[in-house]
Amino acid sequence: MTEVGNVRIHAEADAPETSRPDPPEAKVRDLTRERFFKLIYTEVRSRILNGDVKPTVRPVTDAVTDVIRHHTKALGLQPSLIGKPERQKIAEKILEKLERETVLELNPQQGVGKPKYLLASRWANRPAPEIPMAGQAVR
Repeated sequence: MTEVGNVRIHAEADAPETSRPDPPEAKVRDLTRERFFKLIYTEVRSRILNGDVKPTVRPVTDAVTDVIRHHTKALGLQPSLIGKPERQKIAEKILEKLERETVLELNPQQGVGKPKYLLASRWANRPAPEIPMAGQAVR
C-alpha cells in the first residue's frame, strides 16, 4: 500500500486475490473475426433472400443479434462481448457488401422514413426459393 497525501493506493500485489473464473475456450480453435463475420453474413444474406428479413439496418441488426446468440453458444464464445453498436456496424457492413454483390440496390426514392436499400430486381421478381441457412444440414 502506498500513501500519497491523505490517499491510500492499493497496489496489485496488496489487493486481495479474488478467484475469477477463466472464460470458456472457444470450441473452434481457428475461429477468427473474419470467419465469424462470414458465418453471420451468409446466414443474414439467406434470410434477406428468403424474404424473412427486410434489407434495412434495424431488422438486419436484429438478425445479426439472433445469429450471434445462436452461434456464440455453439462456438463457446461469450455473447456479451459483442455490444449493440458493434452489431449495428456489422449490419451496416452486411448491407454494403450485399449492395456491392448486387443483391441489393439503392432505393431511388430513399429519404426520411424510406429504406436505403431494396432487394435487387433480379431477386425481387422471382419466386423465393428456400435457401438453407448456414447452420442447417443440406439433404
